[in-house]
Amino acid sequence: MKRITRRTFIRAGVYGVTAACLVEGSLIERKWLRTSHLRLSDTPSLRLVHFTDLHYKGDKRYLSRVIQRINNAAPDLACFTGDIVENTTYLSEALDLLSGLQCPLYGIPGNHEYWSQAPFAEIEACFQSTGGDWLPNRAVTTRDNRCLIEGLSGVTRPVQLDTSARLFPEQDAEDESVKTGEIPEGVRRILLTHYPATANRLGTLKYDLILAGHSHGGQVRLPFWGALLVPGDVDGYDAGLYDTPAGPLYVNVGIGTWHIPVRFFCRPEIAIIEL
Repeated sequence: MKRITRRTFIRAGVYGVTAACLVEGSLIERKWLRTSHLRLSDTPSLRLVHFTDLHYKGDKRYLSRVIQRINNAAPDLACFTGDIVENTTYLSEALDLLSGLQCPLYGIPGNHEYWSQAPFAEIEACFQSTGGDWLPNRAVTTRDNRCLIEGLSGVTRPVQLDTSARLFPEQDAEDESVKTGEIPEGVRRILLTHYPATANRLGTLKYDLILAGHSHGGQVRLPFWGALLVPGDVDGYDAGLYDTPAGPLYVNVGIGTWHIPVRFFCRPEIAIIEL
């Protein structure tokens, strides 16, 4: 019987652990949804769901589970922060599934909507069919006037954010806050941005909540180390809740994957946030 040397034993161990990590990351954790819960107020009156970075590639069963998980949470509204698909081949199918949401869906484009030249009119129609809206460099109030939701398409705030669409339509036209564009007391101001780095470039603007994606949490994270690699325009905000000068920022690690179909110590996420 051939004797197993120490070197052979170590090599076998390294290869075995590597293989196990690849199996776990590509076959198990990649679609192992987790739900994060955040309570940002002692007396919350608004419940929203944040999800991002679908990178949908035709897996109806997986996206249907995502939609069902959101519906089961029974939120007042859902917020999406970019990258529905990587190419338009799967866009119609993804929008058909997203239309199954049972709450208003508000969202913005990510870099992949622009790279793939996705038709914004189709996306807008889907989001509006839920009672929400598609907000590339636009702002709207929710129909109950509880939130002002602003959407950005880039990393920095545009010089002219289009706030002409449905800003406090049900308020008295004589209300001075409506005339001046000021936000009435009690209305929560929420910013949707694809890029976490936006939070450092908002000047004196203040928000009750800033939501972002893009980072994917790095997809591969190591204990006590964190993400091995993240894309640009993250500025250290790669996953979770951060206190920024503009307000609390939550960076969701996303639903899908990009480049390599692997997640390790970085399960796909749906975040339930109470304000």
